[in-house]
Amino acid sequence: SNNEANCLFAANTATVLRNITHLDMSQLPKEGTLDEEFCTGLRSTVSLEMFSLRYCASDAVIMALAESESACGGQLRLVDIAFSTKVTDVSVKLLVRNSPALERINMRGCKGISGECYN
Repeated sequence: SNNEANCLFAANTATVLRNITHLDMSQLPKEGTLDEEFCTGLRSTVSLEMFSLRYCASDAVIMALAESESACGGQLRLVDIAFSTKVTDVSVKLLVRNSPALERINMRGCKGISGECYN
């Protein structure tokens, strides 16, 4: 059935993303959106050190990243979400709070983020 195919796709996405260390999706179309299967896969990462998703990151994506073992376990160091207008303070603060090894977040042009997050 279609539902079984969707579940299988989500499981495969999580398997593929689990051990990846660098994920650069900055070449996606600016109007692109990522679905719940991608967020599930991102949440399952354990070794991710660098994540780049310019223009189309959202709070859902950043929260999934913040909940990952990569973030919480101290692997995640660099995040680039420049020009992503659907990201707000809520998800950025959660990411920073959950990521002890985080060195840098590029938030240039993220209009949904207040100056408070830039400190």
